[in-house]
Amino acid sequence: MNKEIHISSLIIQCMAESFDSVQAVLQLFPQVEIHAEEKIGKFIVTLETEGSKKMMSVIEDINKIPGVLNAAMVYHEISSEDELEEKQDLESLPTMAQVNKESITLNK
Repeated sequence: MNKEIHISSLIIQCMAESFDSVQAVLQLFPQVEIHAEEKIGKFIVTLETEGSKKMMSVIEDINKIPGVLNAAMVYHEISSEDELEEKQDLESLPTMAQVNKESITLNK
């Protein structure tokens, strides 16, 4: 059976003085990837978990980190492992902009 994968995006707000410690704890979660951060106490992260219960458990754990004010989900997608692999294969193909840029460079 193909596993169900939950991908979600969160905005995490913390106290500015707790930024470094919150960042360190977030990096310990294998399901969490930090995409953006501001020292004033903001993070944008994605979670990739197997199942909604695990996703909610990780969000609860993030909210329990000392200094975290709120972890709010702003995006949620449910995919299968096969669908994710197919998307990764498609992402490895060049975009039209890349193809056009290369053809312009080659024609000079």
